[in-house]
Amino acid sequence: MPSAANNLSSSSGAAALLSTTTSSHVASLVDKVDLVVLQVGDVHSLLLLLKSPDVALCCTALDTITKYASDSKQHREYLQDNDLLITLVGILAKPPAPCDAAQLLTLKKHVAACLAATTNVEPMTPAMRHPSLVTALLNLAQSEDNVEVLDETWTALAHVAREYGTKNTIRQANGIKTLVTHMALPDPDVRRSATQALVVLADDFACRSDIRQLSGLPALLDGAASEYPEIQDLALTGLSKMAQDSACRVELRKLNGHKKLANLLVAATAAPTGTTPALATATPAGPLLAALASLLADVDMNAAMAGTPVAEAVSKLLGKEDAKTKRAAAHFLGTLGRVEANQASIRDTGGSTALLNGLSHPDPAVVAASASALHVILAQDSNEPEILKSNVYELLLQRMNDQDVREPVLLALSSCFLYGKLRARARINPLGLADLLRSTTASVTDPSTILVASAAATCLAHLSDDEGCRQELVRQDAVASLLQALQATTPPVAAIALALAKLMQEPAARAAFKTANGVDVTVKLLTQADTKHEWTANVCAMVASASRLGDSCRGLETVGGKVL
Repeated sequence: MPSAANNLSSSSGAAALLSTTTSSHVASLVDKVDLVVLQVGDVHSLLLLLKSPDVALCCTALDTITKYASDSKQHREYLQDNDLLITLVGILAKPPAPCDAAQLLTLKKHVAACLAATTNVEPMTPAMRHPSLVTALLNLAQSEDNVEVLDETWTALAHVAREYGTKNTIRQANGIKTLVTHMALPDPDVRRSATQALVVLADDFACRSDIRQLSGLPALLDGAASEYPEIQDLALTGLSKMAQDSACRVELRKLNGHKKLANLLVAATAAPTGTTPALATATPAGPLLAALASLLADVDMNAAMAGTPVAEAVSKLLGKEDAKTKRAAAHFLGTLGRVEANQASIRDTGGSTALLNGLSHPDPAVVAASASALHVILAQDSNEPEILKSNVYELLLQRMNDQDVREPVLLALSSCFLYGKLRARARINPLGLADLLRSTTASVTDPSTILVASAAATCLAHLSDDEGCRQELVRQDAVASLLQALQATTPPVAAIALALAKLMQEPAARAAFKTANGVDVTVKLLTQADTKHEWTANVCAMVASASRLGDSCRGLETVGGKVL
């Protein structure tokens, strides 16, 4: 640690002077001396002053240390390395004596503030994992009712609760019940810090279960409608995490959580008028969309959005200039579009058109989000007339070779190829078919591009429903190429096997399967197959297609028959 880090002059927020009055000397010399000044120039001396029996001196030292800790992560780590956290726990356990109630409360305020500032270090340090620290903070939260103490205490607990062990300790000590209670207190600072701590705890499944059982979900829904944007943001993040669990989604459905968030979303996107609630216009669109989308993983809540102004509100957000808002809105429409009942609303409010425009956006993240949403929406049969009238196929082809968006664009293309007329367009574009085949075979060699290979193979599988495309792919030696891809370390077996199964409707493909030693490749896969593997059924379909060729059938019957 550089010596400057130990020098208070290097900290812009830290004062270099500490002053205190002596008790007996000043009393006798009050007419001559008003104040005795103690000048401290380094942090180490301040840490020594924390052992003083004088409460006022201890509090002044704590205040200066807190300012020093707030300046930089380097300062906080230095203080932790010098056992500040253990010292603070010791002060809480055994305050200086004598110490009346008012002095004790003042001391707790300063200790809690210092703990909150000093523990703001990520990743967690060994000092923050000390068992006595979380115990002391929990005791403080459960025994104190002063809002300043509670605010800083929950902030410190949010910092130390990043680790699983600490989360478990808080849960077992009934800390979640106290936390949920404090989320309903009138003071906004306490509500904010308590919600912050809950959001951290919600990363753990067991904690999410306790939060649900201890009425944490109603508290989060109340926070989502708070007039304070910071509380809103935290509450919405907490709802997104809680909605990972089906039990929480069921509970949120009972609480009409989807309707409450939908109303907030509609109000937030409404044109400002004299009747628009101020809190609604302050609702952050990104976290709100993410939270509502998490709830809509529940099919019943998703279907309940049909006929509401939600699709229109999100379509408006897609027209915003802000790239983050566009991205969040596109992701949301992709979730909303999983239910057929919402398709008409998405079309009629211009959502589909806005997603098409997103494919031309300069931000790759917006393009990826738009393509992912289109992947879902294009797969719905009710959208076929709209799809065939649009230029979605051409727009996706233009972005197909952009490395940053390759996977979602290929997935959207795979949905396009569910329609015969779009497969016909691909049929007259042999170079495009070759590019898809190349994307499948080249991407399986790199673990980071396996999803690209899977998306490209899915395109080939859908294209193989067209006789002309099958024949062209066979001419391009697709069977041998795909069999080779299946021998990679971690290939997307399900997609490739489905493509091969459909290709082998062609006699020439079955002959190529035999020539390329497809029997050996398939037997190896079948020996690894398990009913739990999502690709087992597709490999079996490939076996069935290959078995139309007598020689292949004899090679597969021994091992393949066991699986089938």
